[in-house]
Amino acid sequence: MSDERLFTFRSRWFTFSVLGMIGLAVVSALIGFVWLPSAQRDAGFTGIWNAICSAAGVPRTWYSGESAVEPKIKLSSVQVTPQLLINVTTNSVGRGAPLALRCTMCHGERGMSEANSPNLAGQYASVIYKQLLDFQSGARNTTR
Repeated sequence: MSDERLFTFRSRWFTFSVLGMIGLAVVSALIGFVWLPSAQRDAGFTGIWNAICSAAGVPRTWYSGESAVEPKIKLSSVQVTPQLLINVTTNSVGRGAPLALRCTMCHGERGMSEANSPNLAGQYASVIYKQLLDFQSGARNTTR
């Protein structure tokens, strides 16, 4: 057996291995953090610093000085609280029963869907009420 130590820079193999790994790490960092983000045609990626920040996952508002992003879709304004269904009366249930027949085509008679639509059985009444208000306001539609 040889008396030469394996993990020393006098060993040619060890030196090439360490330098190769360092070179590979540097090339990977340059490709991942500089070249790939800079290849995007988005104006937010202009400059090396912005490209590095975007590749690292830093939100654009941190490094570009922009204000908060406005949503492109309408969001729900309904808040689910214990007081959400406080004004429900028996008349409300009576009016809602014929309207709910339209829902049975997709969601099933007992709320268990056989189609590719969500099951309503077992959901809290306040959650279903919130979703119906979102449909009414346009914050939710059937195509999502």
